Amino acid sequence: MQHKVVSITKYKNHDLIKTCESILEKAQSGEITGILYAVRLNENDHGVGVTGDYLVSRTKRVAAMGLIIDALHSETDFVLNSNSL
Repeated sequence: MQHKVVSITKYKNHDLIKTCESILEKAQSGEITGILYAVRLNENDHGVGVTGDYLVSRTKRVAAMGLIIDALHSETDFVLNSNSL
């Protein structure tokens, strides 16, 4: 029995998936060794976390968070996607 593709669904979070895939590839190769993250789970629910090398050094994770806060408050557009990783 042969199966045919009837339709392909384009996910609204396509860029998110591409970015996660890029991060995963870089983590597997050792290029990324730690992550600070915030995720939106739904309209009113969010999650945050720290993993990898950032768990070892409080100073480094606070410094990295400072970079994120600065980028979010800058007057220039802050765009982080799979092309910038």
